[in-house]
This record gives sequence, C-alpha cells and structure tokens, in this order.
Amino acid sequence: MENQQSSTRGRQASYTPNPETLALLKASGNPINGLGETIPRKASPFFWHPPDQHPYGELQNVARQSSRRCPGAAPAFMAAYSHPDLIPIASEQIEATAEKHTAETTDFALAHEADVIGIAPIDEPWVIVLALAHNYERLKTGSFR
Repeated sequence: MENQQSSTRGRQASYTPNPETLALLKASGNPINGLGETIPRKASPFFWHPPDQHPYGELQNVARQSSRRCPGAAPAFMAAYSHPDLIPIASEQIEATAEKHTAETTDFALAHEADVIGIAPIDEPWVIVLALAHNYERLKTGSFR
C-alpha cells in the first residue's frame, strides 16, 4: 500500500479563491473574448482599461490594491509614469525595403532589452510588438533599476 503522504509530496495545495473575490466575477469573459464569433473585430476594452469600461471594474480595483501590497510594487508601478518623453516622428522618411526596416528594427530592439519582436503590416502603417521577459530575481528583490 502506497504511503499517502508521499503521493502528495512536492505538490502545492489546491488554490481556493476568496469568496468575496469570486463574488466580483459578475460576467463571463467569453463574450468579451469573442468566443464563437466568426467575424474579426477590434479587441474589447478589458481588465487594465478604466474600471468603468468593462464588467470587471470592481475585480480590477481589488487586484490593483492586492498587487500594490507586494514589496517593491509601489516603485515599480510609479516607474511607469517616469519614462522619458517620446521622440518626435522623424521629419524625413528613410526609404528602404520592408526587409531592411525589419532587420534594423529587430537588431535595435534586441540590443535594447527586448526579448522578442514581431512586426506586421496592417491598415495603419505598421504595428511593432516587443516582448520583454520578467527578470524574476530582480522582481524578488525589488531592484528595478
């Protein structure tokens, strides 16, 4: 007969959400996510938009307050508001192939802390998406600079 204690060793206890938090889930995310829709559309305002723009506003406020209690969270959130001014759009457009622009943009992004980059032509001139991996060791210590 297997030792019951050894069968759960290394496993975390199952998570049970706070009932007050569960009560804030007043709508399914499926309609917001477009489950079952067949016609492409813009994304719906969601969780980090202003709380009055979606049915999860109360839950968002609880999550925001909870995350700000974490050590080092306040300086990290405030750093989002202390970024340098945006550089104005260049008055002179550089003519080059899409491949050359893509290569140069990718090289620049990867040399400046981006971990992944994606570029796609759309109705707007271009969309560039940068992905930056979390540095969990720095997050643990609150060292953000």
